[in-house]
Amino acid sequence: RPVYPYPLLLVAPPVLLQQRAKASPTCTHQLGSDYLEQLWRQTVEGVTCLRPYQCPDDVLSEPGGLMACSSSSEVPELFFGQRALALEGELQFAEFLQSVADASILVRGDEAWETENYLDGLSTAVTVAMVAFSPNYGIASTIRITARFETDVKVDFSVEHFQSL
Repeated sequence: RPVYPYPLLLVAPPVLLQQRAKASPTCTHQLGSDYLEQLWRQTVEGVTCLRPYQCPDDVLSEPGGLMACSSSSEVPELFFGQRALALEGELQFAEFLQSVADASILVRGDEAWETENYLDGLSTAVTVAMVAFSPNYGIASTIRITARFETDVKVDFSVEHFQSL
């Protein structure tokens, strides 16, 4: 079997960096806010939340618990039990890629988080960041793949190489 001539090692586990918006009952357009308020009232006052059905407490207590718009200027205090980090001028939530990709539940403290919910309607961007090293050439590389969720999804990447001396 031939040997692959360009071995590459990951220096650390790949990391996910997520930028998020905070849920808000106030939408950019008043019509959106009015619609969400009406939908919430119909849900909690109608048959949807009456026995034998049951609605979660956050749905019953606040309009944003059912469906919400996103605030472009605010970031949630916590996400998946973690605080945001200021990285490259943006508040981002960091997580090991393997924790989200290979496990169905992530536990922090007394709370369990379903990893299928890691990306949702409040995610505005996600970056996979990796650092690799080529022992044959003495080159370290950073690899970043970023997806931005706007009206469509925009994907970009960057690769930087650093030659050892």
